[in-house]
Order: sequence, then C-alpha cells, then structure tokens
Amino acid sequence: MKKITVLFFSILTLSLTFNACAKSSHESAQSSKSKTSQTTSHTKTVKEKQSTSKQKVVPKSKPKTEDEFATIDQFINLYNGSASTPITDITDMDIHGSDYQTEFRLHAYDNAVGKKGTIAGSPISIVNYGNFSNDCIRIYVTAASDDIALEIYTTTIHIFDSTITDEDIMKELDSASIYLGESGCIGGYVQGRDIMLDCTKIKFTN
Repeated sequence: MKKITVLFFSILTLSLTFNACAKSSHESAQSSKSKTSQTTSHTKTVKEKQSTSKQKVVPKSKPKTEDEFATIDQFINLYNGSASTPITDITDMDIHGSDYQTEFRLHAYDNAVGKKGTIAGSPISIVNYGNFSNDCIRIYVTAASDDIALEIYTTTIHIFDSTITDEDIMKELDSASIYLGESGCIGGYVQGRDIMLDCTKIKFTN
C-alpha cells in the first residue's frame, strides 16, 4: 500500500511538472508571436508612410489665363493712350525664371503675373501681384534717355492716380523714395534712368 501511494504521488508530481512546462512553453511562444506581429506591423506602417511620402507629387504651376493679365493689359492700354511713345513688343514674363527679381521671393509674388515690352528701345516690365489677391502693380524701366525716363515717370503716376498734380509729381522726382497718393500708396524711385514705381491701391481695373 505504501508503494502504491508513493507511486501515485510520483506520477502526480510528474504530471503537474509537465503541464507547467507545457504552459510556460505555450506562453513563451505566444509572446514571441505577438512581438513578431507587432514588429511586422510597425515595419509595414513605416514602409507605407515612406511609400506615401515618395508618391507625393509637386503640383505644377497652372498656365496663366487671359483674365489674369487683365490689370496689366488695362495699364498698357491706358499708357499707350496717354504717352507719345507706346509700349510695344509685349510678351509674358517668366517671373520665377529668366525675369526674376530679388523681391519676387516674397509670398506676395507667389501667384504674380507679368508682361514685358519696350518703350522706344527702353525695356519695361509690368508685374501684377498681392498677398491675398493680385491687387498691386509695379513697373521696372531702364530708360534710353532722360526725356523718356521723365515721360514714363509722369505718365505712369497719372495712370496710378489721376488726382495727383504735376507739381506734386515733380517734387518727388528727386526724392530717394517716392511717396504719393492716398496714404503713400504709390512708391518707388527714379535713379537717373532706372525707374521702379509701385501702386498698392489700383483704381483703374475693369
């Protein structure tokens, strides 16, 4: 009887030990499988993000339409109807390319449009720009003579604001920085034959 009891307890002990080992092995396998799954999922997520990032396409600049040049065309029409020497040889500007100016890096010129031409051999560039919409206009000119420079200066100021007198226009001619119009909305400079005139309150748009 004693031998049977000892044998019973021995078998019971072996059985419990086997079950504990089996359970531990199963839990270890499940833990390893879970970690492998998490690693695989993380790797997949990273790859998906990298793939999405690679698929991003830089938007191409939209082609300019005729309506976008309406303000510039209006300025040219008014100028040619007022000045003795008209703007000719007019073409579209490549503002962020061959016709780039340092200030064009600013946000206000992100969607700017421009046209260029000549006035009796003097190159002129006309840019329509703005922070929220293209509501400002600017011209750059290198005049071929002092007389042409003076005509471009006075004609342009009158187009920007017809209420400004010739006397006020001439007073600002030799200033380091032009300040004319309502709250100084017309600015720029005339340095010899180099001219830059800017207007932030366009009054002649269609």
